[in-house]
Amino acid sequence: MTLLSGNKRNGYRLPERLVRAYSEPPRQGASSKKTSRKQVPSIYGKKWVLKEHVDGRDVVDLGIGGWPELVLRDHPHVVPRDPFWLPREANERALRGVYDTAILSNVLNVIDDDEAIIQLLEIAKAVADTTLIKIYDSGRTGYTRDGYQRGMPLEAYLPFAYEVFGRENVSVRDGVIVCESW
Repeated sequence: MTLLSGNKRNGYRLPERLVRAYSEPPRQGASSKKTSRKQVPSIYGKKWVLKEHVDGRDVVDLGIGGWPELVLRDHPHVVPRDPFWLPREANERALRGVYDTAILSNVLNVIDDDEAIIQLLEIAKAVADTTLIKIYDSGRTGYTRDGYQRGMPLEAYLPFAYEVFGRENVSVRDGVIVCESW
């Protein structure tokens, strides 16, 4: 399934049937719910990310985790989405918006299905002009007591980003994959 590209620049919105479908947890082998940690994702600690992609921008965090208040305390304009943690209404609200930036921090590394990764990247591409991807490389691969870890370095996610955004629209900067939807 290929969704149209973005977003804020051209006013594209995710169709209502997809908003409803993507507001529920995806069908994947392992739930990533227990992998959420009570901490602010490290991507919000990168000054260039804040300056260029978060502060003063419309932002959606597509996998904010179980403690969105930790992010929203310092960045109240970030719209949270997490189908494992947030109510359906909050997820629908997030997916109905159009954004400058979509954030996927420590999300792709806990998804055990390649198609689910592609689907999530397509959602990001559809709702935002720029997608920022940061992963936590645990070094361990497989199922854990909390869910699943791919245990792959950041560069191993580039083929997924290339498939959705096109090689020419993807770069890596300071441990973050930057994908442009235009």
